[in-house]
Amino acid sequence: MTAAGGAPPKDLKVPLTATDLAPQVAAATKGTDCVSVILGTHSDLFVKSYVQSGAKTELGSVVGNLTPELAESTGGASSPLNGAAITGYYPPTSDPAWKDFVEATKGEGLDTSNGANATAWVAFKVFTEAAKKLPTISSKALVEELNTTKGIDTGGLTPPLTWAESTALPIKGLNRIHNTTATELTMRDGKIEWAKSGSTFIDVRKVLTGGSAG
Repeated sequence: MTAAGGAPPKDLKVPLTATDLAPQVAAATKGTDCVSVILGTHSDLFVKSYVQSGAKTELGSVVGNLTPELAESTGGASSPLNGAAITGYYPPTSDPAWKDFVEATKGEGLDTSNGANATAWVAFKVFTEAAKKLPTISSKALVEELNTTKGIDTGGLTPPLTWAESTALPIKGLNRIHNTTATELTMRDGKIEWAKSGSTFIDVRKVLTGGSAG
């Protein structure tokens, strides 16, 4: 934040047993333009108190916290979550890149907006594309293919994926991360969509490594 010219963000901790987050909402919205709500399944507690407070501060989060279900329960298209900035790692499920996933899960009761389900689908696509290139499928051959591939196409769900040593995030403990792109999304009419028409993947590697020693 400071490297980009902004003020240092306030980091407010929430008690695990809290049932009313009015004090945290008041502290978070005082003198600030945006609040990032990253409380997982407890994000609903914050939003409930936020609605009751009448605050107008813009909200944002990473995908999985401010959900369409939460927007629906707080007014749908008129929800205070409408317009919230959502940082994701895939396109929204309305994007044509997810067509096969949506069709394959139709009638199965599977939540296609769930990040874990989406990641499982991407993993299946990666395995399928890598396995196509192998004369005989084995764990050793698969690892070798993934370690040397110049890029596996996931059909637009991610940029081409590689796992070469040269693409690993140069941070100790996080060097198994290779894909450092994110997507800019928003809550629109109760659904998570691209923030802007024509949006695509943004590489945030510089942000991730900006404060590291290398």
